[in-house]
Amino acid sequence: MRETQDLVTIIPWTFIAQICNLFIQCWLIKKFLFKPVCAIIEKRRALADSQIQDAKKAKEEADAMKADYEAEMAKAKETANSILQNAQKDAAARSEAMPWNCSSISMSRFI
Repeated sequence: MRETQDLVTIIPWTFIAQICNLFIQCWLIKKFLFKPVCAIIEKRRALADSQIQDAKKAKEEADAMKADYEAEMAKAKETANSILQNAQKDAAARSEAMPWNCSSISMSRFI
């Protein structure tokens, strides 16, 4: 039993040195690893946020352009319909004004 107890004993100076070594390693990792990684992550986050904002602006502009296009198309359809109605009214008025008397025209002329 004494042999196993000798293997498991804590030597105070070694324990203190290991604790100091642990703190030094934690400090070095924090300084040289975590800060640069956090800085890189923050830069990427800012870049992603700016890209998202740009995409939102582009979408809003596209929606505005689409609304303008649809309004122009509705206006063009309305104009086309009014032109068509005016042309139909004009054609109807002209056809009524022409002296077509089918009974007085001899069919022999066309044959």
